[in-house]
Amino acid sequence: MFNAAPTVFFGTSYSSNGTALSIPIAAFPELSSAEASATTGAGGDSRKVIFALLHRIHSVFNGLATANRPTKMTVSRSIGSINANNEFTTSFTFSFNLEATGVDVAAE
Repeated sequence: MFNAAPTVFFGTSYSSNGTALSIPIAAFPELSSAEASATTGAGGDSRKVIFALLHRIHSVFNGLATANRPTKMTVSRSIGSINANNEFTTSFTFSFNLEATGVDVAAE
């Protein structure tokens, strides 16, 4: 059965105080504290933060036993071939069933 608690996807150190969410950088192995910095002068890179967040969600989702995954949300990733610049692309797809009234995530 799916456990909807945010700690399932973001770890037990996830917290919320009613106005802000807090997820420790340690929850994202591919992200350094410099890359997560709020300023580019300190090495901050919003692209790396976004990639780390999407990668974490995808990894956790696919690591859950099928019976423990949400039935009204799917997460997938595709990986392209390495190009001449020794780079490749990856794409993440998130799908949610929404309630028609209020446009909210549908209950499991």
